[in-house]
Amino acid sequence: MHVNTARTSAVIVHPVPTPYADCYLAWQQAITATAAQFEGYQGTDVYPPESDRNPNWIAVLHFADPEALQRWLDSPQRAEMLAKLPPEIASYSKTVLIQGFAPWFTQLLHKPPSWKMALTVLLALYPTSLLVNLLITPHLQGLGRASTILIGNAIGIALLQWGIIPRLTRVLKPWLSANNSHDRHISVLGGAAIVSILLFLAYCFDRWLF
Repeated sequence: MHVNTARTSAVIVHPVPTPYADCYLAWQQAITATAAQFEGYQGTDVYPPESDRNPNWIAVLHFADPEALQRWLDSPQRAEMLAKLPPEIASYSKTVLIQGFAPWFTQLLHKPPSWKMALTVLLALYPTSLLVNLLITPHLQGLGRASTILIGNAIGIALLQWGIIPRLTRVLKPWLSANNSHDRHISVLGGAAIVSILLFLAYCFDRWLF
């Protein structure tokens, strides 16, 4: 089994008018084939617009490490492919997400501040790890302490990766995306609300589970 500990992603957002969608997809297929020839390339995910009012197509490129990604971003091959775009779809924005929990936040157009990412992960991790330890690990005690911890952690991470975090980031998207000076009150109120929820969960767990 290969465990990737240094995955780096780039989120490329292209505003594409509806009549040019097929053109964009053909170009995206071609540039993906070119990127695949670079060392460290791990795949590309393409997300269509959520609605007709939002023309943004999102491509998420995955590389093994920041250096490999940067070699592709700076390559003449990529520059040549970008030059082939029609003017109507030539504009784009790019965000690089480095390691950590960043891949869980690629659905957002802009990377949230690290404190928001950490607080979001804590909101998901705290009740998940506690409930796994209460409901699952007692049934694994016969396997030994080390094996019990390993299996419990694996179950918790799987729940976070494929179930809880994607849904939680969709719910918190307005707060995670509020990162300019005009939205500072949203950031503060949202952060305070999450801290309050965590304290309330701790109170409930202490009162009814322990």
